[in-house]
Amino acid sequence: MKKIQALLILVVLACTVYTSYSATAYLIGSYTIQMTGNIYTLNIEAFWDSQCNNRCETIDWGWLHPGDTKNVTIYLRNNGNVNVTLSLSTANWIPAEASNYISLTWDREGYLMTEQIIQCTFTLTVSIEIQNTTTQSFSFDAIITATET
Repeated sequence: MKKIQALLILVVLACTVYTSYSATAYLIGSYTIQMTGNIYTLNIEAFWDSQCNNRCETIDWGWLHPGDTKNVTIYLRNNGNVNVTLSLSTANWIPAEASNYISLTWDREGYLMTEQIIQCTFTLTVSIEIQNTTTQSFSFDAIITATET
């Protein structure tokens, strides 16, 4: 008899736990919170004119003599909404040895660009020693890097 009573109590407890669990499983509430925000963006573009109508995608330096220095002015526009610090690097030299005799600099290295549009001048310098090589033409990529400040 005690075994039956114990079993009966166990069944009643199991049913109570199941019923409580089932009841709470269906009690669900929700609350919606609308989220808004702004994204910091950074996007630099180059143009030939200060109105930013004519994109600068290629600079042809033309014919150069050993020892020449030549300047080209372009305009940079920051389409983003953060201030940036500018830097310049080069890559993909053809022929590779040309990078030993030709250098590209500009007047905006390390510049903190707080304006939307700025003027910048590239300076290409050809070493006199290039005349001792077989380099007759060259190409490379100039990479303007804008880093959020």
